[in-house]
Amino acid sequence: MNRFLSLFLIASGLFILVSGKAALATHETDHRYTIHGLVKEASGIPRPNVKVTVSDTLTGEGNTVFTDQKGYYEVLLHLHNSNLGDEIRVSAGSMAKVIKAEFNPEDKKTERKAEVNFEFALPEGRKSNQGWSLIAGILLVVGFIFLTATVFKQRKALK
Repeated sequence: MNRFLSLFLIASGLFILVSGKAALATHETDHRYTIHGLVKEASGIPRPNVKVTVSDTLTGEGNTVFTDQKGYYEVLLHLHNSNLGDEIRVSAGSMAKVIKAEFNPEDKKTERKAEVNFEFALPEGRKSNQGWSLIAGILLVVGFIFLTATVFKQRKALK
């Protein structure tokens, strides 16, 4: 059983290493254009699991991702020097922004990227859940401390 668990953990680790940021290695630096940013509420609370779509309006090149737990997203586009100035449409949920692909075509080393952030206003009458988040965090910490103390007492009793 322990061998199986060890092999599983090793295989999982290798898979994560190989697949983690493999997309960034698919193109030379001068063919990559990364759009990244944050999606959050007006109060500053991140919005996880928001669908973000990025596309070059001229070529149709694009990709869709979802924000992580911190509201962060990152999309890689395969653009060439000829795509300088192309309009890039970035949409998150019901919001959309258009930027232009800006970079130095002579620079083949510096990462080509743009930051596009989104801030969603709270609907009228709706208040931020920040207070509930704080309470939930406190309850989680107290529960973890209680669980740790219980396990420690059980181990001590077994000795």
